[in-house]
Amino acid sequence: MENNIKCIIMKNNLKVEVYNNVRIITLKSKTDTLVIMKDYWPIVGEFFGKISLELTDDSITFDDVDGFYCLSNNIFRFIMKEENNVK
Repeated sequence: MENNIKCIIMKNNLKVEVYNNVRIITLKSKTDTLVIMKDYWPIVGEFFGKISLELTDDSITFDDVDGFYCLSNNIFRFIMKEENNVK
């Protein structure tokens, strides 16, 4: 399926990574889990935990990230404050 979510991750070393055709984004903290899919309503928040990106042909996980996220018009943006482990 074309035109899924575009995901932009800005790491604390100012490196920017862009992922296209993301089908599902999962934000999982100690207390909450948020699943984001195409055409999800706009959201903004602060987050500490694990982010999983399910692309059409791969999956990417960021563990123990701390930062701020925004979703608008099928573009997910995450700005990291800290980064401990990336798989």
